[in-house]
Amino acid sequence: MKWRIIATATMLATLFAACTKTIYIPLEQRHTEVISLKDTIVEVITPGESHSNHTGDTTSTLSSRGATSTATFSNGKLSHTLIIHPRRDSIAIQVRDVHTIDSIPYPLPASEKQTDSEKRHARDIATAITLTALIVAILICKHRD
Repeated sequence: MKWRIIATATMLATLFAACTKTIYIPLEQRHTEVISLKDTIVEVITPGESHSNHTGDTTSTLSSRGATSTATFSNGKLSHTLIIHPRRDSIAIQVRDVHTIDSIPYPLPASEKQTDSEKRHARDIATAITLTALIVAILICKHRD
């Protein structure tokens, strides 16, 4: 009689232990910052300019931030010179990108769909329970004799 109680208790303990599901919940909060520098080019837009000059003289000069123009009238001919000053329209800079990851402990909701690994795990548990019950039954039968 004593062996039957022990065998039944062992079988029930195995049954309940095999059917539990472990859910990992982190107990500590983590704060991680990933800082990366990205090379990028910034375009500088210069507004357009318009200059004009009307003169009775034989030479006219116009200048702006980007160019200088000189027109000369001599011996019945008009000579015109345009000089464009060198400039850079874009600036290469590094942009600092900060990606923050905060982990806050919370339980995940149960999934509706079972994956193949969950199905295999359930099959392995059922096999272990069946084998345990079979071993307990054999031990009970041998102990009776």
